[in-house]
Amino acid sequence: MDLYEIRRRRVRQLIKERFGGFNTHFASMMEWPPTDVSRFFVRGKHGRKISETKARAIERRCRLERYWLDQDQSAPLSIQQPLAAYSISEAEQVKLLDAYSYLTPGQQEDIINQMNAYRKANEAAVRHLGGRFKTVTKERAAETLPSAPEE
Repeated sequence: MDLYEIRRRRVRQLIKERFGGFNTHFASMMEWPPTDVSRFFVRGKHGRKISETKARAIERRCRLERYWLDQDQSAPLSIQQPLAAYSISEAEQVKLLDAYSYLTPGQQEDIINQMNAYRKANEAAVRHLGGRFKTVTKERAAETLPSAPEE
């Protein structure tokens, strides 16, 4: 099995385990068109190989160990520590998903757009603070980040 096939299988594993098997959710997180992701799994002239650049981008964005995509299928799906000092428990994730399921498609899209705006602001704050986000107080982060949307 060649390196591109290993990467293809690992991305499929990642999508299954982290994105519920939805290529579109993965594509959205990577900010790539869904067709680009779908082409990773097409063989022949219409398919695309997962290049070195794309592989490393996926690992960074998904907080995977470097070269995780290049390892065989038996390597565990390990997550690097998130940059932010804040984390969400599995119980909180379930609550969020339950609440999300009751929203209309338009409301879901609004929520995703708001979350992406916060993510981009957080990334900018991390760059601005030189990657030292773990040492930042909630008050300092609040000064750097946009305020929460009003209800």
